[in-house]
Amino acid sequence: MNKKQHDEIRGLRAAAKLAGCSPSGLQKMVDNGDVPAKKVRGVYLFAASDLEALRSSSPPANGTGSVAEPSPDQMPSESASMDEPATPGSLAAHEPDSSRDGEISATVFADLNAGKDLRTIVVERKLPPEVVHRWYQEWLRCAQIDGLKVPATERRIFALERMLEVHKKCADTMFEEIQGLRERVVLLEQALQNYSVT
Repeated sequence: MNKKQHDEIRGLRAAAKLAGCSPSGLQKMVDNGDVPAKKVRGVYLFAASDLEALRSSSPPANGTGSVAEPSPDQMPSESASMDEPATPGSLAAHEPDSSRDGEISATVFADLNAGKDLRTIVVERKLPPEVVHRWYQEWLRCAQIDGLKVPATERRIFALERMLEVHKKCADTMFEEIQGLRERVVLLEQALQNYSVT
């Protein structure tokens, strides 16, 4: 590992832990220009020396006169601080970002709408299979919801309701006609009995 890799901290969360502040607080300081940072493909990169200086200048966070040391599992790993090119999948692994989720979901949805299969999307977009599968499941769920709301479906439901009403009216009419025929048969039977008696 070279010195640059060792001195570089990736992501707001890892940097905030090293600086002894919250990610949102660090974000405000970056926005105000109080802490230098560069952003590469959606991920902030900080110099460890800047974060150490911020940590030493910030007030105690644990009431004991010093800022709490981050545990080893909270520190960024060596592999996380390497200078490999960031991909959408690695961004999601380092630092969840709702705006990035929106970009990824839009890309996957567009590819699915275009008829691409999941393996092609993984290869072309350089996304992890589990991310593509997650958005595929969401795409299916949205398609089911949309299918219930499309005008064609609503027209079909309306047509079925009208058809049921027509069938009910026909059944009612047939029932009345059968009742009328039954009454006429009874009258004919009575007339025949009277005729046979005479």
